[in-house]
Amino acid sequence: DNKRPPMSVADALATPRRDTGRIVLPPASFLHEKEKVAKRWPAAVDFIKSRKINEMFGPDHGSVGIVMQGGMYNSVIRALQRLGLADTYGDTDVPLYVLNAVYPLVDDEFLAFCEGKQAVLVVEEGQPNY
Repeated sequence: DNKRPPMSVADALATPRRDTGRIVLPPASFLHEKEKVAKRWPAAVDFIKSRKINEMFGPDHGSVGIVMQGGMYNSVIRALQRLGLADTYGDTDVPLYVLNAVYPLVDDEFLAFCEGKQAVLVVEEGQPNY
């Protein structure tokens, strides 16, 4: 049989129930932020490093390097091909650091990539977004 539901939108609007414990605003969010910085952030960095999610291509050393988000890799390789610095297979004369996980940034990987370089170009995505 066709029965009225135990709760409807009209009922919810007529008798709103406010549960301030579900609102995630300071100071209630301080514990979440503390956990994020103390536990989840280091765990994410360890996961990215152990799974080798970020990748490095090209030679180990060079005076100039390029850092990019993973979705930009093909566009950067194509640009390097047009400049004569890469081939069709992605082999390049320029060191590339591809951030397949852009957040959190793995500091020691980034610093190791930048070490010994005179310049590092950071290529960011533009429009349209991926």
